[in-house]
Amino acid sequence: MATDTPSQNNPWFAVSIGLMGLILGFSIASFTGGALGMRIPTNPSVPSVPNVPADANQPVESPVPEVTAEDHIRGSINAKAVVIEYLDFECPFCHRNAATMKTVMDTYGADVAHVVRHFPLEFHPAAMPYARASECVASLGGEGAFWKFYDAVFNSGDSEVDVTKLPTIAKNIGVNSAKFDECLKGTEFDAKIQAQQQGGVAAGINGTPGLAVVNNSTKAQTRLPGAVPFSDFQAAIDPIVK
Repeated sequence: MATDTPSQNNPWFAVSIGLMGLILGFSIASFTGGALGMRIPTNPSVPSVPNVPADANQPVESPVPEVTAEDHIRGSINAKAVVIEYLDFECPFCHRNAATMKTVMDTYGADVAHVVRHFPLEFHPAAMPYARASECVASLGGEGAFWKFYDAVFNSGDSEVDVTKLPTIAKNIGVNSAKFDECLKGTEFDAKIQAQQQGGVAAGINGTPGLAVVNNSTKAQTRLPGAVPFSDFQAAIDPIVK
């Protein structure tokens, strides 16, 4: 004996199931940014970057800004290849990419430099305080202090991001605690942070980590889509350094 099912008696049942699947898939794609990175929301009513048009998140054919004295650079600015990374200190994919970048730097040595630029995502509440803290540390302790901060956040084995840890991180780096606390309460570096993020958005960066491998001789750029494996870096870097 045949058994009736809701889909047999009600044709709208199948339609409803299909629509539910479509909505679920769209939601996952929109908010997770896939398995490789965190994307900024594309809802124009909630802008992620101040003064950026609602359509700025759409991919554009534009190079990321060239490296300047304002950048934080590990390695030589004259290295054959430069990896420019737009990051969010709270982004879990940036934590994953930090381990890969360590392998990149260990493998290529002086042939590659690593440049870090800020891209704090607004749905990460600790991202902006951490960006400010990194700039405060750099202003008080120099460029080396910035990279000690980077390593303390990404390469220390402690992946928990918590703003209450910032004074301890700064103290361990060796900067003046009172001056750091005062700096962290201010907004001295907000314009720099926002300018770096806006520069990334204008070049089509729409999530973190946003990566570009630059040939220092030709200035040609290769974009990498998020926290990719080491082999993807190799494919972009090897033709430059060999």
